[in-house]
Amino acid sequence: MPGSDSQHPHSTPRIVFVGNPNVGKSTLFNAMLGANATVMNAPGTTVLVESGSLECNGRRWDFIDTPGTASLDAYSPDEQVAAEAALGLKGNERPDLIVFTFNAASPSKSYYLLSQLMDCGLPIVIAVTMLDLAEKRHSPATLQQLRRTLPGIPMVGVDGRTGEGKGELLDTIAAAITETKSRQAGQPARIGGGTPTATQKPQQNADTALNKTPGKAEAALTAMNAASGPLDEGGADISREIQVKLTPARVTSTPPPGANATQDEVSRWVHDSADERFDWIATKLREIDDGSPQGTAQGAATTTISASPETFSDKLDRVLLHPVVGIVVFLITMFLVFEATTTLAGPLQDWFDVTLRGWCTDGITWLFISIGGKAALGGWLYSLVVDGLLNGAITVCTFIPPMGIMFVILSLLEDSGYLARAAFVMDRAMRMVGLDGRAFLPLVVGFGCNLPALASTRTLPDSRQRLLTGLLIPFTSCSARLSVYVVLAYAFFGKYAGLAIFLMYVSSIAIILIVGFALRKAQFKDLKTQPFAMELPPYQMPRLLQLLRSVLLRLWSFVTGASSVIVSMLIVVWVLSAVPVSAGAAGTNAFGHVDEVQDSAFGAAASAIAPVFKPAGFDDWHASAALVTGFVAKEVVVGSLSQSYAINSADDQSEQAQGQGSLGQAVHRSFEKSSDGHPSAAAAAFMIFILAYTPCLATVAEMKRQYGIKTALQSVGMGLVVAYILAILVFQIGRLL
Repeated sequence: MPGSDSQHPHSTPRIVFVGNPNVGKSTLFNAMLGANATVMNAPGTTVLVESGSLECNGRRWDFIDTPGTASLDAYSPDEQVAAEAALGLKGNERPDLIVFTFNAASPSKSYYLLSQLMDCGLPIVIAVTMLDLAEKRHSPATLQQLRRTLPGIPMVGVDGRTGEGKGELLDTIAAAITETKSRQAGQPARIGGGTPTATQKPQQNADTALNKTPGKAEAALTAMNAASGPLDEGGADISREIQVKLTPARVTSTPPPGANATQDEVSRWVHDSADERFDWIATKLREIDDGSPQGTAQGAATTTISASPETFSDKLDRVLLHPVVGIVVFLITMFLVFEATTTLAGPLQDWFDVTLRGWCTDGITWLFISIGGKAALGGWLYSLVVDGLLNGAITVCTFIPPMGIMFVILSLLEDSGYLARAAFVMDRAMRMVGLDGRAFLPLVVGFGCNLPALASTRTLPDSRQRLLTGLLIPFTSCSARLSVYVVLAYAFFGKYAGLAIFLMYVSSIAIILIVGFALRKAQFKDLKTQPFAMELPPYQMPRLLQLLRSVLLRLWSFVTGASSVIVSMLIVVWVLSAVPVSAGAAGTNAFGHVDEVQDSAFGAAASAIAPVFKPAGFDDWHASAALVTGFVAKEVVVGSLSQSYAINSADDQSEQAQGQGSLGQAVHRSFEKSSDGHPSAAAAAFMIFILAYTPCLATVAEMKRQYGIKTALQSVGMGLVVAYILAILVFQIGRLL
């Protein structure tokens, strides 16, 4: 069987969380580990999984949270990762224990996956979630009834949102790990230590009967059922009162796959044993309904399902899933999300960029004066600290507000149950590029800021869909690009400036569709459009404490993952700007003191790049220098143009005023010359290049963090190629008009 005795046990117990989607598994995982949880890619994949270590009573455990899956028969990369982690396949270590999250509100689906794990002989502890929802629905699936259907398997009621049952679950895990190690050592174990209690002895007799007299398994199981009586009545002290049977009896007669099985072999085994499995599930459902383990004959294939009264969720779904009203509600929701990540985050970003930067600059200035006097402010070290290190740190901080707001919104939408409804509403539209409806949210958010849009791709259930959506997000026209559009539109198109800006957003949508279609035909041929089926989770009120903890963990993960890349690149830009390539007009240029940008290594590099853009009509070093700084952040493109033209615009001067003023006139003269008399076509080409190439360094850093360096480089290269081709087409066609 998977991960059998041929694999050596590892010193630190490996505990894997497994369960269906939307059952509270990840919420429970985060509630148990808190700040100890980290996000990583599963080995050899782009599938994100959470992991972490926990110390309890001096013992250290390794926890792994797998993606939600309905079966070990995987249909997506995420489900395959879950199956391989649970079974110990493809280089994964065999779990010492499976914590299976059982949905009390939908027991049939939980029984189906649980039966497969039972057949594989995996040590299992069951964490029962959604008990409050089952009670509201007047379901007979109480914790006591569920325990009766699975005698001998440790079962604890939990609620990850409140932390209820967390301590009991940890105690049960500790008892289970002790039992597992004792079995590996070939020694009898008494859970909790000390002298066996009366409730332990029948259980030990059951194990003895199973181990020494295989032919009397039925009698042994009867003894074990008798031992579970106290558990059925109370069960709170399961880990201390009885010896649990961690490796339960098999459900089906079909032999499970071996330790080196492939996914195809696992799938074949699941299919071959399906009939027996469904019979067993029907029996368990009947036992719940009848309130007794003997409520139906063994192997019965049918059960009576009583009609449930219409719930609040049903009434709300009639509105939110309506083909017209549902779309209207969804668009309003997306508008609010867009506004929150732009308008609401704007003042907070300004506080970091202006106020906090000012405080830090004043502090650094005071420190340098205290150490070396005012002369120290003219040295290159001061410039490096302020314009390099501090600038990088502040740049990272400016992304915290939109990222934090996006994480809060995502948690609210997901925990409340609305996100799944939104996916159904937009599913048909998103199938145009081979994605399901959940991909619409990241793309909409991308028009506000690409960074939180990438973060929101975690709501997609399939890693290949997440990757495709992540590659498309940089082509959404974020709000930072708008300042460039406005300046150039008013400088070149006058009264048609509004139309020019509107066409940039239309072009963004067209590029997403074209690139998405091309990627589907080339890189994502295996991403097949399948019927979209999802169990709608119940509507629930998100828990504030759990939500804030989750948001803070994700923000910290972003800051630690992206800051090194952003700060390092900004220091590289500073060094290039600080290195002089000529003495300058006054002959005073030195390292850290370059009067004109064109006289620095940065300006020389921009001048060297400029001829590449001749076919696009803007082979001017001012434009290429602005594009290089735009790779760091689109917000600085207009400032870079002003600096390269030595134009000092007032800080409160609007982009429209800059476009109609001296900056717009200077850019117009440059493009008039570089385009051989077709400045408007060159401006349109420059705007389309700004739209299509890499949005900012922070986006690249986030893409590297989520998908790896290879995907990040692909995104940068693809953006440059698409932007260059489109800029040439726009200019060459525009000059003919």
